[in-house]
Amino acid sequence: MNESFLHYIWKHKLLTTSDLKTTEGESITIIHVGNHNSNAGPDFLQAKIKIGNITLVGNIEIHLHSSDFEKHKHQNDENYKNLILHVVYQHDKKININCPTLCLEKIIPHYLIRNFEHLQQSNDEIPCSKLIHHLSEIKLREALLRYSVERLERKTFLIETVLKQNDNNWDETFYQILAKNFGMKVNGDAFYELAKSLPIKTLSKHKNSLLQLEAMLIGQAGMLNQIFNDTYAVQLQKEYQFLQHKHELKPIPSILWKMARMRPQNFPPLRLAQLAALIHEASHLFSKIIEATDLKKVIKLFETSPSNYWQSHYRLDASSNKSKKQIGNSTIENIIINTIIPVLFAYAKFKNNEDLQTKAIDWLEELPSEKNQIINGWKKLNIKSSNAADSQALIELKNEYCQQKKCTECLIGMNLMKLEN
Repeated sequence: MNESFLHYIWKHKLLTTSDLKTTEGESITIIHVGNHNSNAGPDFLQAKIKIGNITLVGNIEIHLHSSDFEKHKHQNDENYKNLILHVVYQHDKKININCPTLCLEKIIPHYLIRNFEHLQQSNDEIPCSKLIHHLSEIKLREALLRYSVERLERKTFLIETVLKQNDNNWDETFYQILAKNFGMKVNGDAFYELAKSLPIKTLSKHKNSLLQLEAMLIGQAGMLNQIFNDTYAVQLQKEYQFLQHKHELKPIPSILWKMARMRPQNFPPLRLAQLAALIHEASHLFSKIIEATDLKKVIKLFETSPSNYWQSHYRLDASSNKSKKQIGNSTIENIIINTIIPVLFAYAKFKNNEDLQTKAIDWLEELPSEKNQIINGWKKLNIKSSNAADSQALIELKNEYCQQKKCTECLIGMNLMKLEN
């Protein structure tokens, strides 16, 4: 039992009776449970109840025990001076409070408590794994739609933070977030720092020269500060020295980069060369994405290859078997899911453009489902992920709800707790 469960019970009025009485025996009618407050202060705001013949409007505080009001020192807090009701699970102590108390201990349905405790005591990665088969397909689809959008909304908040740092410059913001995606989880932060140190407007001045773009990106990464044997690596080094002086560039520390236990296709030097090729070949990339009506055309924009040197190298001064080093399909899909669509969605909200928001969600539904451990975990429970919207929703559920056992805030958990059998 915890307070979040009591909040869930109160918010949805899941009580065995409507004939409610205060601890003093007065009758209570709940007209409006109030607005759930996630900030400091009482738990529910602007509630409306009727005590006897008197209608009250104000705030409600919820605790496991009556004594918790004093333990939390609410009696000394001005925010709790105008409560209209104190709701508790157990009335263990009569306290000095200027509002009536309602005790829920005997009026919460037993099956709700049983299901809640089952979920909270579960050691499974998905707490509802033994109950979720009871969920109807309609309820599951409803939940997945909500959490795919919720994940976009959460990413939007992060994008807005970057946007403010860039004085509302969308091109710069898109470039920085795109660069971060090129680094994936392992080197994402390093790519982001690199992008902040090398503005897109500086790169754009040299977009017609792939050599110069590679030199600036790899040089800013701190990867050209050594003696090379390869002619091309030496050429990049000289080019960067010239451009570094011209644009007053300061490279980021090379120690930020990680390459241990990494597949060669993901080595940072190659990823930087691929980013250089994308900037070289795709002019006004963000504008083209906004204007695009066909996702296939967006995918086409990312089908670029770095210079010939990289066809036989994964890093500088270390040759490899010759192979195509263009950005792979799975990487392009990852970029679209984690950069293109979230930035497009954030831009649509910024511009209050519902058509662009719809386009972002539609594109997510067009892409195939992601494949990872989280999606495999859901698959074992016979929860299928049909597209990227589903996989994003399932990732959101696992990371933001299941791991923290926020079952009382989860659409799936809330439905499963109502199972009577």
